[in-house]
Amino acid sequence: MIVLDSTTNINYDEVKSFASKLAYAFTEPVGRKIGFISYSLFPTNEIHPSQSLHPVLIEECFRNSLHQNYTSRHTSDAILNAMKQIQEYSPDLPMRMVVITSGMSERPAKTKEIASLANAAGIRTFAVGVSFQDPGNELINIAGGHADRVFQAEYEDLNGILLRLSESVCSID
Repeated sequence: MIVLDSTTNINYDEVKSFASKLAYAFTEPVGRKIGFISYSLFPTNEIHPSQSLHPVLIEECFRNSLHQNYTSRHTSDAILNAMKQIQEYSPDLPMRMVVITSGMSERPAKTKEIASLANAAGIRTFAVGVSFQDPGNELINIAGGHADRVFQAEYEDLNGILLRLSESVCSID
């Protein structure tokens, strides 16, 4: 499951392109499923994890995803939405969630609480901070307290973390 920040201050075209490449890494060979939620003021289901889409259609979904462009960042709501979908539609598969964000959530304590619930439910969460200085440990909280699941990059360096991130997400341990 990819959860993508769609607030005003994010370069949405850049992060959509990165997220699309990440999704491609997860859906090869053809037939693997992926979920995609964009969020700002509210979460929007872009690709539901119950769907089985060809990688070309997945890429099209990312490309056509609209920038919500609100200043509010309700990360906790997006993580909760993703967690429910993963639990309902992927209980027998490795449960993974990658949250890509460019800033602090509106309710950091709630984000930490929901991310902890996801991890307690067996969902391995990862955080990608894009052009984001993290004074409040938001990224490590999203990653369930696991520093090895936190990745940070500037927009121009996102492709440089793609392989390392995809290998980490797909690892068994």
